[in-house]
Amino acid sequence: MEYREHAITKIEEFANKLINDGLVSKWFEGTDELTRRVSGKFNGPLAEELAKQTGYIDKDCILMFRDGAPVTGALPESGLLEKAQPPKKDAMPLETLLAKAEAKNKELLSRLKPEKHGQHLLKEIMADVEKGRMSAPQTADSLDLKAVVLSKRFGLEQGTKSDGSVKIRAVDDCTRSDLNETITKTEKMVCDGVDKAILVAQWFDMNGQTDLSMGKVDIASAYRRVPIKADHRKLSWIAFKIDEQIMASRHNALCFGSTGSVYGWNRVGMFLTHVILHILKLPTGRWVDDIFWVESNALVSSPFSFCVQLF
Repeated sequence: MEYREHAITKIEEFANKLINDGLVSKWFEGTDELTRRVSGKFNGPLAEELAKQTGYIDKDCILMFRDGAPVTGALPESGLLEKAQPPKKDAMPLETLLAKAEAKNKELLSRLKPEKHGQHLLKEIMADVEKGRMSAPQTADSLDLKAVVLSKRFGLEQGTKSDGSVKIRAVDDCTRSDLNETITKTEKMVCDGVDKAILVAQWFDMNGQTDLSMGKVDIASAYRRVPIKADHRKLSWIAFKIDEQIMASRHNALCFGSTGSVYGWNRVGMFLTHVILHILKLPTGRWVDDIFWVESNALVSSPFSFCVQLF
């Protein structure tokens, strides 16, 4: 425990020095304003130093916070995962998607029905606008339908919150808009499951430690922390209907519903768990944006403060 507290303290001190010396701002030089806003407090120089110290292979995943992540084309390889199986059919060329954009967009707008959770979706968008993650909502009739790709946004009910209200997740149907059809997956994405936690617990048991605890940290708004490449933003518009008014907004950050978002965040998540394991010596696994660990009750601690230094 003392080792981890010392390690986190040293990281905090180094992170603050990088900020105070202006090196974080310098790292973002040349980055456009929207990308910078989405990346927020991301400490690029700290991330690069931690990758160097731990011998992390996919250092380019850090650059997504400066250059943006792709949502179309062949996705970058991390070099850490199995190669993806050859696709059954070739990805749709981006030129084809753009050539039929006007017709597809008109069809989408004509089929939209009033969204049950429209006001909730609008409220979420306004919160994202404040953080630079989305553009200010506008009426769909103000868009140039030849120049953008629209995906339908809808609210998905996911149980109830602790206060009894309905939990709603905003989902963007990037499959129906054909945006996901333009993606080529180069690697097979893998997340850790409960089996990894069981294996760690078994290892502890074999070494005489049976008084164990399991902890979890949820990286809030994980996808939304990663900016989209500037020239891919035109592909990331969404539309939904409130009463009889169709509203539209553009994503500046990775969204829920895009294949590129899943793979983009996965690279960041793999980096986080790698560094936590090697710097904090905490046996860690990850399921999408949930980082979990198993450890002796005498040593149990959380990597949350470590994650704060990066974001």
